[in-house]
Amino acid sequence: MLTWKLWRGLKAPPTGHPLFQRIMVAPLRPTPWYVGCAIILLAPLLLLPAILFTSAFYSLRWAINISSTIARERETGMFDLVALSMVGAIGASWAIGTASIHRNQSLQQIQSPMSWVVRFGFTLLLLASLVNFVVPLMPSGTFIGIQTVIPVLYLLTLALGLYVDHVQSVALGALVGMLIPTYTRSRIDAGVGALIGFLLLQVITYALTLLIGFVLIPSLFPVFGNEPLIAAIALPVLRLIVFYAIREGIIVMMWRVLVERLNIAASEMVYVIR
Repeated sequence: MLTWKLWRGLKAPPTGHPLFQRIMVAPLRPTPWYVGCAIILLAPLLLLPAILFTSAFYSLRWAINISSTIARERETGMFDLVALSMVGAIGASWAIGTASIHRNQSLQQIQSPMSWVVRFGFTLLLLASLVNFVVPLMPSGTFIGIQTVIPVLYLLTLALGLYVDHVQSVALGALVGMLIPTYTRSRIDAGVGALIGFLLLQVITYALTLLIGFVLIPSLFPVFGNEPLIAAIALPVLRLIVFYAIREGIIVMMWRVLVERLNIAASEMVYVIR
């Protein structure tokens, strides 16, 4: 799967690349004004995803930072100069992207055990608060053993969903950050484009998951026989598969567009996908 190939590449950055070293030691820049405005305007709408999908917000910041940094390096001429090397433009973009993600140990911080405990705890707290507004997890009249298995299954798929969202959000943020500067050379335009593009792709992912996983699939179970127990066991697994498949499809699409925009050769592709 492309997601995991990109993830392995992101965790093993090209530390010897000159642009990677340049970004890692560069002074921190203040958050762009348009990001602050967007947070203020969208804060009420983003509260729920902020609790459930913390990685998406880190990835949004990285996408904006990567896009703006690539545009800035193009303005100075450094990007085009380094892009003449053997690894080409994708090597330069990848060096900037991985440096932005690893700078100040940001990736390590959101992968720390305490970060996962807090994230999982907030998610459970939110689900507990919604218990009176959702369909019960277990059908009435089930055996005691099944009453234990189903909640464990939901917790397992929830944990896997959080991890899948983490990995795919980081990979998607990196791709968006590298792709947007191929359409514009302005730092502000690149940052705004990354902000809008990443949020749009996230909304599409969650909306399709809700539509397919929580509306379409449950409506199909009565067609194949009304078995509440089978539905209770199958639904969490199917929803996780749907979520993963939708995001994987978006990542593959973004990667193909990036390959075309940067005219990536097979030898250069090995530099990223290992």
